[in-house]
Amino acid sequence: MKAFFKIALFSAFVIFVSGCEFKLAPLYDASMVPIPVKMQEAPLSEIAEIINKAGIRRGWAMEDDGIGKITATLNERGHKAVADILYSQTNYSIIYDSSVNLNYNGTKIHRNYNRWVKNLEKDINKGLNIAALSK
Repeated sequence: MKAFFKIALFSAFVIFVSGCEFKLAPLYDASMVPIPVKMQEAPLSEIAEIINKAGIRRGWAMEDDGIGKITATLNERGHKAVADILYSQTNYSIIYDSSVNLNYNGTKIHRNYNRWVKNLEKDINKGLNIAALSK
């Protein structure tokens, strides 16, 4: 009976540890996402404004770091994600900078980070496309 209990306890531990690993996913960076053609003639300040609004709507704190770069920071339930958004008139990228409590190990990160970045990317694209339609 003791042996069965030890095996069951060990199995539960292995399942728990592997369950934590399942929350990790390869780091997602939105790289060289194209700006709609009609927006490529817009001033960079207009593109930056669209990016800032998209981030703020998603709960990111947006900090302009000069022309072509915005630092986005998200604090969510004890987790912190920081990403650099590099942009030009032709494309933009959302690049991982740092994190707290997201278990980043150099290649993998908590899957919520990827969801947050993909949602930010989706909202930026939506804002850029809406602006392009009015041009």
